[in-house]
Amino acid sequence: MRHVQGGLICGHELLTCLGQVWPTHRFVGVHAHLVHRYLGITAGVAVLLFAGRLLRAAPSHRALRRLAIALGTGVVAQVALGFWTILSSRRLEVVNTHSTLAALLLLGLVSAYWLMAPSRPPPIPVAKVSDGGPKLGVESGVPKTGSTVVAVR
Repeated sequence: MRHVQGGLICGHELLTCLGQVWPTHRFVGVHAHLVHRYLGITAGVAVLLFAGRLLRAAPSHRALRRLAIALGTGVVAQVALGFWTILSSRRLEVVNTHSTLAALLLLGLVSAYWLMAPSRPPPIPVAKVSDGGPKLGVESGVPKTGSTVVAVR
């Protein structure tokens, strides 16, 4: 947003820009600002839905419950910081806090994925192939097309 001078292009309007939902202005900053807002709203709703689903799906998992509550609270705080950014005419500390919270929300989503991911299955044991026996996928020392040959020492 800062690079296309779109931060304050809409003034102090919160849900519209220049009195319209999508202005016909040709200045790229207007559209960058609105795309930022609309994607932020979409992402916020998605994270809130995810946090709600997480709360219902893992009632006994303490870490996931805390993370879901933190994600929901973080989204509400992010929206408040976004409004504050506009109303404070982009005060540096507000903008930095808004950006930092976005990174923390992303970290929270990655953490939720990591906590919910099933444990990895144990590796499949590979038996040794005797020198005289048949070798999987190999005829006359030439691998078959589309086959995988695993060398075991």
